[in-house]
Amino acid sequence: MHIFVPDTNFFLQCLDFQTLDWSLATEELAIMVAVPRTVQREIDRHKDGGNARRASRARKAWSTFAQVIDSDDNLITITVGKRTVSIELLMPGIRAEDFPELDLQNPDDQIVAEVLWLRRRRSEDRVTFISNDTAALATAKSQKIPFQRLPEQWMLPPEKDDRDKTIDELRKSVARLSSQHPELAFTLPDHPDKRVSAQTTLFPALTEAEIDLLAHEFSVQFPMTTVFPQEAPVRKNGSMFDLVSRSLNPLEQWQPADAREVKHYQEKAYPAWLQQIRSELTTIHHRLNGDLLSTFMLELGNTGQQSANNLLVTFQAEGGIVFGVPLRRGDEEDTDQEKPSFTLPPTPPAGAYVNIADRFIAINAAKDYFARNFEGDAVDLTGLWKERRHDPNAFYWKPHRPKQRTTEWVLECDEFRHQHEPYATEISFRPASEVEANVTGAIRCLAHASNMPERVELVIPVRIQISRGDTVDQVREELFRLPRTIGNELQ
Repeated sequence: MHIFVPDTNFFLQCLDFQTLDWSLATEELAIMVAVPRTVQREIDRHKDGGNARRASRARKAWSTFAQVIDSDDNLITITVGKRTVSIELLMPGIRAEDFPELDLQNPDDQIVAEVLWLRRRRSEDRVTFISNDTAALATAKSQKIPFQRLPEQWMLPPEKDDRDKTIDELRKSVARLSSQHPELAFTLPDHPDKRVSAQTTLFPALTEAEIDLLAHEFSVQFPMTTVFPQEAPVRKNGSMFDLVSRSLNPLEQWQPADAREVKHYQEKAYPAWLQQIRSELTTIHHRLNGDLLSTFMLELGNTGQQSANNLLVTFQAEGGIVFGVPLRRGDEEDTDQEKPSFTLPPTPPAGAYVNIADRFIAINAAKDYFARNFEGDAVDLTGLWKERRHDPNAFYWKPHRPKQRTTEWVLECDEFRHQHEPYATEISFRPASEVEANVTGAIRCLAHASNMPERVELVIPVRIQISRGDTVDQVREELFRLPRTIGNELQ
């Protein structure tokens, strides 16, 4: 065990002993801090007056001493990393005749005397006096006592006196009063190092052989209908009343598929659909590679004392990257209702029951319906021409929201408020060209306002790692997701 005997400054000027890096003082894993009786008295004097920080530290040390006194074996032990640190209060019987070379009226000599007393009692342990007091260390050295200085890393920062505190407050006041400009800063909440890395998959164009293969698979999954029944179908789930009523109703007749519609379907519509599928397979890699987009969140904050007036924010894509098309409000909801990747096959003509009386009534009813609705239920469109209210604190695209890939985005805000929530936007980017190689570039972020002396700039390095995808497998997945039944259910 390594026993350290500290002076008073160990408790008043160092960090809490539970947080110290004891490896700076010893290699031993078992450590004892033996507090001299003289130090205990000095701590007791400091806890009720004098310097505020010193009194606070003294009260904290005295609280630890109280725990030791209340313990059964006059010590407490804690674990600090791999080490155990114990605190013990020394209560020696010091007599002047036992230490003729020391002046026991001097506190430093009293502490050294207690170190000597402890060394005689704990001869099997390593005992070290630890202090930054030059006089005390000199006395310990004269008595051949091992000593160490307090490591610098253990020390509390220098305490400011009242004059320093007053100066700090005045500086803060001057800074607040003299600040006439907004203070803007770009931050990346998810990328503290202000670097962005992304991974994406590139799908190559299909070869002619692959297009032939996939087009055949489309025709197999959605074959052309060749049978068009001329007789009315037997309804398996129909009731007896339904069957009898149809047979007795002379106004309701089964009308098979029209021959002209069948011919158009077989000779034009279905072959045209197959040709359309081949055309879509030729360009499918462009649509798949539309997902090459990567995104990250960027925030712009104003921590100054003034709002940023006529703020202009510019994002520039440099190197091998470009910006994607930014989302509009509401686009996120639309993503759940994506259109099929491929054109669905034409619906084959089918027969149906036709009621002559119902058709006659429907024709006349339609006339009356349109007449009544156009007279009394016309839609009021005047609100579309009302001028929208312009929010001076909101960001707007300048001159308009980009509708295609570009290397520059520009936003403007009339008055970007200070000491407010930062403005957050999603930056979407992708490789400038569809090549199978890693891409590097940068996004330059610029902000300037009419009441700012200079613009704010942040350059974000960007790296995109590209891997090759399997276009054939991707198309087959899309084909599998298409509706299996094309018929009356889709009408």
